[in-house]
Amino acid sequence: MKRTITALPIEPPFVLRIVRAVLFVWGIGSLVWTVNLLLAGSVIIDVTVVNLFAGTLLLRGSRSWRLLVLAELWYLFVGCGIVLRSIAQSPGPVGFYLFGTGPWLVGSIRPASAVLCVVIIGVWLHVVLCLPKVRAYFRARPWSVIDPSMLRVVERLEGLQQQKAEYDVVAAQLGKLDKAISGLEELRENLDGLDLERTLSEARNEINDLLLRATRIRKCHFDKGEAP
Repeated sequence: MKRTITALPIEPPFVLRIVRAVLFVWGIGSLVWTVNLLLAGSVIIDVTVVNLFAGTLLLRGSRSWRLLVLAELWYLFVGCGIVLRSIAQSPGPVGFYLFGTGPWLVGSIRPASAVLCVVIIGVWLHVVLCLPKVRAYFRARPWSVIDPSMLRVVERLEGLQQQKAEYDVVAAQLGKLDKAISGLEELRENLDGLDLERTLSEARNEINDLLLRATRIRKCHFDKGEAP
């Protein structure tokens, strides 16, 4: 059964394209880290390798896949906040340069790291729950979500289908015209094969004979009362 697209295709929002790029880079980093561990003899696989495919599923997958990637993004963003909070509390140069902390403050709750966690989660909540385009994208039906490149292909196919319909109408009209031309040519050949003067002369003679016989019959009927 052919499926009819009743809704306009929804183009993925720009913010989700950025998320796809971040996920792809994250997946490459996880893959490199996992390969290094395997070469070193450690059997450890980083599950974030799936981010190589999560971005594509986020923009081109069905509704179930998009919701699954959305759940993973929740996990990743909350996890990033926790990891950054831990880095901020470390005595290394990262914590010092980013937050101006020193080793003497290790173990204490830093306001900067807590604010960072809240900001990350808050921004993600705003993106998912408040932006209309993103909400419509995650709630859209599977066949109404089309990648921008596929959208151009669909528009091109619709234009070709319209042109084909116009060509079919013209072809049908040309077929009728060909039949009419064939009939006219056949009629012309038949007329060319006829001797019209001879035909008219024979018809005139037959009409004269019929009139003569009719006159004789009428005269005999009224004069003698019998037919010749």
